Amino acid sequence: MTGSPRSQIHQWRWYKDKADTSRKMTGRWRVATGILAIAGALGGFAKAAAAIDFDVLGVVATAIGATTAWVQTRQHETLAVAYGLAAQELAAARSLADQPTDDVTWSVFVNDSEAAISREHILWRASRTVRTSTGH
Repeated sequence: MTGSPRSQIHQWRWYKDKADTSRKMTGRWRVATGILAIAGALGGFAKAAAAIDFDVLGVVATAIGATTAWVQTRQHETLAVAYGLAAQELAAARSLADQPTDDVTWSVFVNDSEAAISREHILWRASRTVRTSTGH
């Protein structure tokens, strides 16, 4: 899996891209929840002022609850951290591969790379196990 510095670079890029995507999704869902909260507040004011006869606040509160539940099941923030950590550890291990002058340096490079991926994989499996065990 991490048999060469070249494949390790590909792995680093994959983890970095996954971390970036997860961070973007976290931000998007936060913005969506914020927009819903503002819409609910405006709807609440409009109903209080008798400008509308529709319970916008109740509908929006339900939408915010659903959005929050969705965000929790997708775990974008947790995945962003896990993937980001793996990418950082792979980058640190990569610095050892720049000059693999001997078998010991090469062995340290391979071990550090495998350890970084193993830790991320454990976090990923744990997040899936929790989701599965709760019926999601």
